[in-house]
Amino acid sequence: RRELVEAQMCLAAQLAVALAVVSAAAGPAAAAAMVDIRSFGAVPGNTSVAAALANARAVELAVQAAAAKGEAALVPRGLSFDLLPVHVTGVHGAWLHLEGNLSAHANISDWGGSKKTKFPSLITFLACEGVTITANASSPAAIVGNGYDWWWARLLNDLSYAPNLVYVQNCTDVLIDGVRTENSPRFNFYLLEVKRVEVRFVTVWTDLEGQRQGLEAAGHWDAAGRLPTFPLNTDGIDVCGQDVWVHDVEITNWDDALCVKPCRELTWGCSSNHTYENAVIHFGVGASVGSVPPSARVNCVRDILFRNITFESPTKAIYLKSNGGDVGTAVVEDVTYEHIRATGSVWYPVYLGPQQQKEPDGRGDGWWPPTNPLVSFRNITMRDVQFDDVIWPQAGVLRCNASNPCTGVVLEDMTISGWNATEWVCEHASGHAADVTPQPQCLAPTQRPGHLQVPDTTVASASTDGSRQPKPHKRL
Repeated sequence: RRELVEAQMCLAAQLAVALAVVSAAAGPAAAAAMVDIRSFGAVPGNTSVAAALANARAVELAVQAAAAKGEAALVPRGLSFDLLPVHVTGVHGAWLHLEGNLSAHANISDWGGSKKTKFPSLITFLACEGVTITANASSPAAIVGNGYDWWWARLLNDLSYAPNLVYVQNCTDVLIDGVRTENSPRFNFYLLEVKRVEVRFVTVWTDLEGQRQGLEAAGHWDAAGRLPTFPLNTDGIDVCGQDVWVHDVEITNWDDALCVKPCRELTWGCSSNHTYENAVIHFGVGASVGSVPPSARVNCVRDILFRNITFESPTKAIYLKSNGGDVGTAVVEDVTYEHIRATGSVWYPVYLGPQQQKEPDGRGDGWWPPTNPLVSFRNITMRDVQFDDVIWPQAGVLRCNASNPCTGVVLEDMTISGWNATEWVCEHASGHAADVTPQPQCLAPTQRPGHLQVPDTTVASASTDGSRQPKPHKRL
């Protein structure tokens, strides 16, 4: 496995050159001018439905006009624009630059729809070649989701779905740089069927204190028992695609923080060649793969690397999950986690098995669902992993199917310590464990000389002059 990774990393220079070209063209200074969304009728500081619709249309028109001139649509500094859904389709060189805020319209009833409606995302890019979303590091700009009422509505089963903040589908050459999101109703960034992607210096923030204030304002605080509402499905960065690099990000949320979604191999191609590195995650439900159900078109995840990731009080940290279904097949293979640190894991710090989920509307297979023989896990490696102060009384779960066992599971240099975290749930997995405490009973114990050195990890890299510098992608 190490030789495979090294061989793949030798291709880094190819994508480094490509990304350098994209990055050079993507910074705010690169544009001779920007197209202010106010020039197309955007109205700041107005939260009426009419303003939210006008602002959405202004963003769409500004992105189209700017792309025609090789420029960026500008959300101007110090201003906030209320917004209903934006749709940008088929634009070459779409570029949205944030110096002010885009804020999701807070009144759910103005979004239309009913309990079962799958609401459109706040900002959608569809079938575009070249998508860039940037923000100035010196600017307090954000995409604000105002998600409190959405979370509450879902918890009470008044709604089954909520909108994502940023949704990109069937696009190539995507760069998201320096963007902050706050309190998304659902996923913060959902990138589906994308190629050649870089997400860097992004902050995802889900605010507990803001929840309290929002619940009080909506009259729900006492009904909630004076506790925050669990923000269901507030995933950080979810990607189904190829040639993906996510790095130097900080995420605070209560669902998957970094998540590889499967793509359908027979119709689009496998979700493959992803690197997620240099991340700090507060709370969250892991650096995840899945969930992966079977499909007649073969759901597929392949060649994934998570490294240099630090967790604070995660629900789960390393999380690979299958899902139910009885048609077709799926495969998850060649996934590596290395240099992973966590403190205060609330639930299983390591979990490989069927997804544990039960939504308020009844969807999901529950706490301890059956394994799925149609989903294969192969060549899963975890090395140089340390979890301290684990709260849950088990070290981890490797739970595979009796008729389709997990193969090639490798654990190396792993220590899991905490209150009574002395045993694994370990079923139908084969491979080996070297220098692992506690030892999973279903993997063969082996000894290796020496230990890996822990690298220095930072959330953001900087050059000597303080400017942000892209790092070469692992491979192309």
